[in-house]
Amino acid sequence: MKVVIICPVSQEANNGNWRTALRWQRLLQAQSLDGEAGLKVRIAKQWPPESPEEARGDHIMIALHARRSFDAIKAWYESRGSVGLIVVLTGTDIYPDITQDPIAMQPSHGQLPSLFFNPVP
Repeated sequence: MKVVIICPVSQEANNGNWRTALRWQRLLQAQSLDGEAGLKVRIAKQWPPESPEEARGDHIMIALHARRSFDAIKAWYESRGSVGLIVVLTGTDIYPDITQDPIAMQPSHGQLPSLFFNPVP
């Protein structure tokens, strides 16, 4: 099974989102499903990738930072619906964007179910 982790920053940034993506990649690659070897996990800044072949093989997308990964989330949702889509609120999704930024406060401009954007007190 192939997993793509969308990280809005590159490896060179070496910030919290990148470190989270790398940590999740290592953890997921060590897992097996149905007796298969580890999951195939790659980190990307955008989805779909330039290669349509590569996109067809993706089963799960984990999008880190909902606002900064919005284009990838929207593309996945329009292509596949919510199946295999995991949106992780990180960094400024949680503070202060989710309560102050008008774009972050919108349920993905009406494109995704609003349950993704109900902040936890």
